[in-house]
Amino acid sequence: TTPAPFNVTNPDIDASLVPYIGRTQTITWEAGGADVVWIEMARVDALGTGIDEGIICIASDTGSFTVPSSAWASWPSGRQVNLFVSKSIDAHATLPHNNSEVRVSSKYTIYGAGFSL
Repeated sequence: TTPAPFNVTNPDIDASLVPYIGRTQTITWEAGGADVVWIEMARVDALGTGIDEGIICIASDTGSFTVPSSAWASWPSGRQVNLFVSKSIDAHATLPHNNSEVRVSSKYTIYGAGFSL
């Protein structure tokens, strides 16, 4: 089973204007329907050629999570910050021939970007 489509409401990565993303950013989305939510952020380097720093946070599907400022070593302004918000559902089963456990994880991901502030 794949998670149902959802929207990220803050930062508004679906808007016509590029949002600003802070070092301590609260991410909000439509809650429910997932086992966990993956929040991945990657700050692009000054030349725009690679990732300078990235983090992954695993959160409960409550509809809101605030990235702690301590997650980042630095936070220069005006850099592109890529944001991935993924809802994940885990399925578990036991194989009958040897009683081994099988897990399958599915994700539905929303991708956007903003500028560091």
